[in-house]
Amino acid sequence: MKIRYINHGIGFRVGNTIYLNENLKKYPLLRLVIIDHEKNHTPGYSLKDFKHDLVGGNLKGFRRDMWKFMFKHPRAFSCFLPLNKIKGRWTFDPTLTFFWVVTLSMVGWFIW
Repeated sequence: MKIRYINHGIGFRVGNTIYLNENLKKYPLLRLVIIDHEKNHTPGYSLKDFKHDLVGGNLKGFRRDMWKFMFKHPRAFSCFLPLNKIKGRWTFDPTLTFFWVVTLSMVGWFIW
């Protein structure tokens, strides 16, 4: 498994590569927890991945640290977007797409 550093998001896995925010080097414990979380994902996308992200797994005890990290490094908030650009290629996250479709549908329904 390869680890590559990027300047946005927190961390995500594409195939056998884990992409981490380069600022996580300053937070070794949080970095290790996120690497462990991403290793538990499958190389593709499956219901197991959806459940893994929904439940959070080993990230539960570190949510506060993640939020602190995100407020110190605002580009990390892009982790909530369903699309990421890596080396000129767009990657797609079905879990976040589902989340945004449901959320925007509910907001639209309430407004209507």
